Amino acid sequence: MQPLPFDLSEDQFRRLFPFYLLVDAELCFQSWGPSFDKLLPLRQQQAFTDVFELMRPRVPALNYQSLKDLQGQLVLLRLSADPGQVWRGQIEPTSGGQLLFLGTPWFTSMESVMAKGLRLNDFALFDPMVDMLYTLKTQELARNDLQSMHRALSLNTQRLSQLVANLQAGVLVEDEHRNIVLVNQLFCDLFHIPLSPADMAGANCANSAEETKDLFTDPAAFVWRINQVLQDRQLVLNDRLELADGRTFERDFVPLFDGDQYLGHLWQYRDVTEKINADRVLRRKEEKYRRIIANMHLGLMEVDLNDCIRYVNQSFCEMSGYTPEELIGQQAAPLFLAANEQEMLKAKNKTRTQGISDAYELPVTDRHGNARWWLISGAPLFDDGGTLIGSIGIHLDITEHKATHQALVEARDAAEASAKAKQQFLANMSHEIRTPMNAILGLGRQLQKKKGDAEQELFVNTIVTAADNMLVILNDVLDFSKMEAGKLSLEHIPFNLQSFAEKSLLLLQQRADEKGLGLTARFGPGIAPNLIGDPYRLNQILVNIIGNAVKFTEKGNVSLECRLKAEDAGSQQVCFVVKDTGVGIDPQYLPRLFETFSQQEQHTSRRFGGTGLGMSITHQLVQLMNGSISIDSTLNLGTTVTICIPFEKGNTGNQAPNELAVVETATLRGRSVLLVDDNAMNRLVARIVLKAAGMEITEAVNGAEAIEQLESGHFDLVLMDVQMPVMDGLEATRHIRRQMQLPIPVIALTANAIKGENEVCLQAGMNDYLPKPFAEQELLDKMARLLAFSTQHTVAFTTPALLEQTNFDLSQLEAIAGGNAALFSELVQTLATDLEQAASELEAATVQQDRETVRRILHRVLPGVELAKANQLQEQMNTLRKKAAMEAPLAEPAQQVIDTINTLVAELTAKYPVKAN
Repeated sequence: MQPLPFDLSEDQFRRLFPFYLLVDAELCFQSWGPSFDKLLPLRQQQAFTDVFELMRPRVPALNYQSLKDLQGQLVLLRLSADPGQVWRGQIEPTSGGQLLFLGTPWFTSMESVMAKGLRLNDFALFDPMVDMLYTLKTQELARNDLQSMHRALSLNTQRLSQLVANLQAGVLVEDEHRNIVLVNQLFCDLFHIPLSPADMAGANCANSAEETKDLFTDPAAFVWRINQVLQDRQLVLNDRLELADGRTFERDFVPLFDGDQYLGHLWQYRDVTEKINADRVLRRKEEKYRRIIANMHLGLMEVDLNDCIRYVNQSFCEMSGYTPEELIGQQAAPLFLAANEQEMLKAKNKTRTQGISDAYELPVTDRHGNARWWLISGAPLFDDGGTLIGSIGIHLDITEHKATHQALVEARDAAEASAKAKQQFLANMSHEIRTPMNAILGLGRQLQKKKGDAEQELFVNTIVTAADNMLVILNDVLDFSKMEAGKLSLEHIPFNLQSFAEKSLLLLQQRADEKGLGLTARFGPGIAPNLIGDPYRLNQILVNIIGNAVKFTEKGNVSLECRLKAEDAGSQQVCFVVKDTGVGIDPQYLPRLFETFSQQEQHTSRRFGGTGLGMSITHQLVQLMNGSISIDSTLNLGTTVTICIPFEKGNTGNQAPNELAVVETATLRGRSVLLVDDNAMNRLVARIVLKAAGMEITEAVNGAEAIEQLESGHFDLVLMDVQMPVMDGLEATRHIRRQMQLPIPVIALTANAIKGENEVCLQAGMNDYLPKPFAEQELLDKMARLLAFSTQHTVAFTTPALLEQTNFDLSQLEAIAGGNAALFSELVQTLATDLEQAASELEAATVQQDRETVRRILHRVLPGVELAKANQLQEQMNTLRKKAAMEAPLAEPAQQVIDTINTLVAELTAKYPVKAN
């Protein structure tokens, strides 16, 4: 085509081109030729795309740019409202950025032209040759379009064939005459047809039901069903077919219609044998477990997300007193629970949405108004698609168990009350017996120092020996009572093993000398100079075992060997081997050796004395220290006792209690002491000992008199009895520390040897503790050490007034440190570190509901908590320990313990900040 003469006037342009359209960049009409008015009414600003469709060429989207790109091409436009009206022409852009369509209507008959009232000058003139070329081009484009449609149809057919071939179901498509149109390989495989899908195309299936009916368990029913489905021509889904070979098929029938014309149908077959078998197994298991639950009398209830009951079993109905009809559809909580318990159950149901399962106990009321207790194990309930639809609970009636438990709790409380009364009785007995014993032993030992005739010395020695034996018996009874009540605890302090072992031998040396026995000790190499444990109980064990060896040996010798058995980075296991050449033990008696009040023979008690408690107490002490004890004995030849106990290693900075630098008791001479005791005999014994040491003594009979003496005079040290009239020793010491603010050393002298007395004394502000009857040298040693320390160090003693403002009392740690500031700081820092670690471990164990780990953590840190006198934390830990043992909820009591630990650690670190080494 030739370029358009745009320089023509509008009238000339309209005469030359009666058919034209001019649209702007928005494809809105701006003007049009006069002939368009005869065929199509248009208006300005009307959208081009609302009026015309682009027949050819094809473009992805009809817009300004796509039309502009058609410059120089033949364009066919079709009227949207009348597809019979077609215009052909070309599109040219103008200099103003508009698009100009020049064309003419395309009629196929003269009648159509005359019907529209068109004349010759209404048409644009075209070159006949060019018009013919355009016509041929149009035919070529049409042919290309047909080829594209054919290719698309072929591609869709291939896709459909591939889809049918790959379906996980056997597919058979038949036309209205039941000739096979399409079949896939899986259909052939399901029915064991030895033909390919291509070979089956075109085959007639009119008689296929009769030919294949023997494949099914009910042939006649199979044929009847197919005929019925073909006759009804209705959609059929999931028709179940049982085959003679044991398989199970599901079948769908899909009729095909084009309007009202029936085109054929589609059969689809699926092998569901595995699914059916799995469902059967699942139903059998479900029924089995339901029978188990029913036989175990476990009530099963399912509720939806709104707590509406959807299912109950018979056992639940028997537990609750309701029938299934009375329960289904009801809200569960209001039926059985009080208002406050309903809130708890709502919280439990909320956790089910988070996928949490748990078990808990609830008090309920059954249909008859009876109060019952149920143990409920609840879990989320999901449908087959994994969607949460409610919760399921298994219920066990534990009413009788709860009653039994309550009875046990009451019995336990009664037993604890009885044990407490027993402890109080023992404390009173200890005080009453030890007071005169103190006088007997004290005065007896003083008499032993004086020269007399042989008969007098015999009498005095007999009195002292008898008093010593009575004291041993009394200590055994008290220790046994403490163990029986579970009140005996162990120290965790540094000590020098050789020093303590030698001290044990010294206590027994005189008795061995009296019998002419050799008493020796040997210490193997490798034992650490400082070990951490309970040296006092170790001393008690060794004295008991070596004492028995001396007691039951008439001639020969008794030896102690300490040797290292095993070692790692932080601990050592030490074995103590005690050998004697005594009477030995009957092999028949060995299994009963550690039984309470057990003795080999009745005449043994008469011959050697004793209560039969010693070995039982020793055995229990060894077990408390995580050790072991074994005995090898031959009658009339001797006995070997082997005790192995693990100890932690202490560092070189640790010093053992009572093993500090030796202080000469000569330093006591000339020092003034205030002796406070309401018992004249006790004051007499103490006065004799103190005078012999060259001390100046002032006496007071109660705490009030002691305070008056301290206000009016100067003293270097106070010996304070605990139980006194008017004002006892504890109250007097608190007054000395709080009101008077005196750092004077105070030593408690008490006849109460029950566990806890020493802690009470230290908490009150006393510096040391000595039970009566006391050994003269032990009293002098304690006094000498305290006086030496207070002379060398101007350090004020901790006052309980400050401690009461905190959640702990470190007076016992101060006593253990014995004035060693570095050791005291290390003890405090170790306590804080242990507590922080315990809090972290408790939090993790509680989340995992690991009750055994919770109990193990508490067992590890409770001794330190007791040592720090953190009473609130100790009570909370004991509560948590009981909860863990009773399978009760742990979250709340554990959090209380963790919060209290955090508070305690903060106070410890604030009051005793960590110091750099």
